Amino acid sequence: MQTIVSITSQGQITVPVDMRRYLKMGKREKIKATLVGKKIVLERLMDIDDLAGIFAVDAKKITKGMTQKEIERAERKAIEEGWIGRFKK
Repeated sequence: MQTIVSITSQGQITVPVDMRRYLKMGKREKIKATLVGKKIVLERLMDIDDLAGIFAVDAKKITKGMTQKEIERAERKAIEEGWIGRFKK
């Protein structure tokens, strides 16, 4: 899925509605922007609270004292393990 978007005078872009719907994105969600060569890659971020059901205890207690990178690594691992468990049957 591709589309052309404009950059506003304030440097903002709008993620098209069909892409937001496909990714099931709501308002005020965070997106990570990464510079890869001469491209900007946008990734939807899941809030650590969205993953609370994967963990047996409260997500905020688990992440206490963790750096942002450690939290993101834990999120990726939890997501991967969730997908593996779902499709491993």
